[in-house]
Amino acid sequence: MKKRNYIVTLMLVAASFSSCDYLDVVPDNMPTIEYAFRNKVEAEKYLYTCYSYLPNWVNVANNPGLNGGEEVWNCPYVLGNTQYYQMNIGNNISSPNFNYWDGANGGKKLYEALRNCNIFLENIELVKDLDTGQRAQWIAEVKFLKAYYHWFLAQLYGPIPLIKENISIEADEKDMRVYREPFDEVVNYIIQLLDEAKDNLPPKVENNIAEDGRITGAIAYAMKAKILVTAASPLFNGNSDYTNFKDSRGIQLISSEYDHQKWERARQACKEAIEFCDAELGGPGERALYTVNDYIAPSKMTAETRLLNALNKVMTEKWNKELIWGDSRNDIQGFERNKLITINQTTFRTAGANSQHGPTLRTVENYYTKNGLPIDEDATWDYNNRYKLTTIPEDHKSYAVVGEQTAYLHLNREPRFYANVGFDRGLLYLKGVDGLENDETKQHKIFSRNMEAAGKNGIMNYSGTGYFDKKTVSSECSVNNSGAWAGYRYPFPIMRLGDLYLLYAEAVNECLPNDNSLSDEISIEYVDKIRMRAGLKGIKETWDTYAMSQFKSKYETKAGMRDIIRRERLIELAFEGQTYYDKRRWKLMTTYMNEPVQGWYVEGIEAEEYYTVTTLFKPQFGAKDYLYPIRESDILGNPNLIQNPGW
Repeated sequence: MKKRNYIVTLMLVAASFSSCDYLDVVPDNMPTIEYAFRNKVEAEKYLYTCYSYLPNWVNVANNPGLNGGEEVWNCPYVLGNTQYYQMNIGNNISSPNFNYWDGANGGKKLYEALRNCNIFLENIELVKDLDTGQRAQWIAEVKFLKAYYHWFLAQLYGPIPLIKENISIEADEKDMRVYREPFDEVVNYIIQLLDEAKDNLPPKVENNIAEDGRITGAIAYAMKAKILVTAASPLFNGNSDYTNFKDSRGIQLISSEYDHQKWERARQACKEAIEFCDAELGGPGERALYTVNDYIAPSKMTAETRLLNALNKVMTEKWNKELIWGDSRNDIQGFERNKLITINQTTFRTAGANSQHGPTLRTVENYYTKNGLPIDEDATWDYNNRYKLTTIPEDHKSYAVVGEQTAYLHLNREPRFYANVGFDRGLLYLKGVDGLENDETKQHKIFSRNMEAAGKNGIMNYSGTGYFDKKTVSSECSVNNSGAWAGYRYPFPIMRLGDLYLLYAEAVNECLPNDNSLSDEISIEYVDKIRMRAGLKGIKETWDTYAMSQFKSKYETKAGMRDIIRRERLIELAFEGQTYYDKRRWKLMTTYMNEPVQGWYVEGIEAEEYYTVTTLFKPQFGAKDYLYPIRESDILGNPNLIQNPGW
């Protein structure tokens, strides 16, 4: 019998029951379903409660993607305060990090979220003053949220219980002792919800002020594609490490058999998502990919700086056409402050700049040369002397301080390197002093050796690696004559078209029969769209012209293209919280996370001392770390739950 006044969710501890808490939506402590759905206004409050469980994507304490891999390294002061958020160090079963299973240590209560989504879906028909179209849209929004909350849990924990509906308070205790369902079944249910939702959602947000952050058809199509690519990837497709991962029923929870059809399904979903997003976000006959032609630059600006700023705008321009899903609910200015580089004019140092999350040396080395090749594959680039001191030449005046010394590593690199990464003796484009037009003469200089403006001047607010994240700090941030800065609010990208293009390229490539198969032109085409937007030439021309002889044919095979696509994703999506999940699904974390984290010797005052490669940390990552642990008390409370392997 449906209980309208009191409903509980499928809880994960045997004898635990949770009464409904509607304090977010019901006044005077009156927790009744009838009240929450008595009219459109109250029902909309409940809708927003369902939204409220979305993660805080711009907080390192809530989003494991920001610091979970070896993309950045925090300065020692930050490590001392949020130690377990860095690279997910010290995860455990007694009090797990990023515990989205229970809602602790940076995680939100996603099972509570699923309960509230179910309550909404079960009761929205009670609302009488809601027209049919709006009701259908709200239902679709909550179905998406229900799918996404299941997915967020699944990408962390793998197999999870499916919370398809709530259980009455009168249910037997055995019905509360849920099982984790096989990962493939979880994915299929999520995709079912997305398919039910996507065509009842508005294609895009038409009014960013009134509908900021609401779910759209573009989001649903894109997330379907991303989820299916993840499900087809090595971590969850043919992973022999999980052969014995079975529950008490004897059911295998992650299949150890490779299924090629998963890639076919992912390819089709990516194709449909791109067609939908290009049509709805790009306008008639246009693609939605943001390019330098979309950036309106100040008149006094070189082509080089214009491109760098356009690349910054891909991420930081408010609601640009490439953005599919953005988060503007949270403190993006605080996020920018933690990345902002301390600069100095003649009379001030930037107030409030923290510079606490520094890109690692490996991240810097990921970026291509100016020719669009990995630094160890370009025949024209001096890889063996990459750490050697060199004088910055005149032709780098748009990127660095001419005549100063820096590492050769910083010269002759691709535009995304100069747009995304700050380095000693490099330049930073922000709005000019007193609001003056920031032309080439007003580029800010980065001096980051010990005791310099952006260097170590105490125990906090400096880069521990000697590098800075410029990508996530909008060039619209401004600095005045007193050194005070003003941040710029923009929606942090959860999903954008560049990500989707590269997912499609990957899926098309993986659909080929074997690693020696000839590469697919469509895969090359969609990678080239991203490369050319970044000011680079296409794959074929680049490798044919500039690659060392042993790499010239790399793009001709599936295996070679796989490497190219993965490198492209690591570059294009750097610092956006995405590459952590890529490395996990590719099953490459045991490669990336068992090598030293390195940067420059930031204690160094002179260039010769500063430019010494220094090991900052030696991480350890084992097979068990691919899936997050479930809290031990949950396992003990429900004998039907099985812990993730190795924990």
